[in-house]
Amino acid sequence: MTSGSPSPPATIRGIEPNPYEAPKEAGEATVHFGLRTLLVILSVQLPLTWLAFRSAAWVAILAIVTIATWISFWPERRFRREIAERKSLDDAQFFNEFYADSDVRSDIPLRLRPIYCKFFEIEVGKLRPHDRPPEIVELDMVDLIQDIETEFGVTISDKDAERIDGSFDSIARYLAERAHSASG
Repeated sequence: MTSGSPSPPATIRGIEPNPYEAPKEAGEATVHFGLRTLLVILSVQLPLTWLAFRSAAWVAILAIVTIATWISFWPERRFRREIAERKSLDDAQFFNEFYADSDVRSDIPLRLRPIYCKFFEIEVGKLRPHDRPPEIVELDMVDLIQDIETEFGVTISDKDAERIDGSFDSIARYLAERAHSASG
């Protein structure tokens, strides 16, 4: 072979050369990425990739926390919105509409409503007997029970407190039952 002509493709250990590859000229260098080249590329690329990933991860975490918080307060927001849309009832209207045909004396809702509404930050006139604020699960009911005990002159045992589901009606009916059993 002459020095100016291309060298024939070499076969290495029985592997045929790529027929689509142009034959190399004698002395032409083949580009190979060595370990050092790979390390240089990675040392520049990885920190940039890591920063982009970390920023995206923080944005994703923040988005998830925000959505989870918003969802967790959904029942309370719905409850507050429902209360805001209600017609306000005075004490007489409240008793006549919900307790007139029951064993609950008229003084019980009259005295209980302000205590219950203050504890849950509800407008007194918009409270209804079936109301059970969603945050009742998270709150320590000890203060509410102590205020009720003070107002009505009763002691509510832990066993009785567990029977009360937290709704206004369950408390009113419990107090009516206690008053009924005490009087006769």
